[in-house]
Amino acid sequence: MIGIRISSAPQRPVAFVCPHCGVDREGAVVLRRRWLAVGKRPVLPMRAVSPMVQCAVCGQQCGLAILNVPTSSALEAMLHTALRHAIVSVVRAGRGMGPANDEVDRHAVSVMRNAGYMYDRFDLDDDLRTLNDAGMTPHLRPLADELTQHGKQSLLHKLHTLAAIDGPVRPGQREVLLRVGVALGMAATHINGVLAVGDIETQST
Repeated sequence: MIGIRISSAPQRPVAFVCPHCGVDREGAVVLRRRWLAVGKRPVLPMRAVSPMVQCAVCGQQCGLAILNVPTSSALEAMLHTALRHAIVSVVRAGRGMGPANDEVDRHAVSVMRNAGYMYDRFDLDDDLRTLNDAGMTPHLRPLADELTQHGKQSLLHKLHTLAAIDGPVRPGQREVLLRVGVALGMAATHINGVLAVGDIETQST
């Protein structure tokens, strides 16, 4: 019986989120080609077809667009870096030209630790020396498509609490918080609402 078969040849290994398994998996980008086959035996190569990603566990193949979905480890790294930049920007805006505030620094460290990351005062001091405020927005922006509205609200609220540890939020800190909300893709009314709630909570403590 004459028919058409498609052969697959691994091109390069990849880590991706397998839609079939529902978790991060190792796999490979596979090149595919049509063959004219007699029975099950390919005898004449035909044109190549679109490459796919194949899971090493279940064998499922899917389009290359799946590689645009961050794996859990990649997403964790993105969140870790973005949170560090945001915390540093809030702390720096609160300090201005003044000295460090121990209470603020302790809370900044606790925000990172409560998020599940290893972090201490030495890490904070190092970030304050090496991270610049211009890097905050580019590192936060990828999270706009990954965090839910509740997740974005929670992150902004945590940063507002940090800004208000030593008193009312300063203008420079509020500007940082607004930039965080915009980078996360939040609507202006949502951003202002989160900050207003935070202000009320600050006044009542």
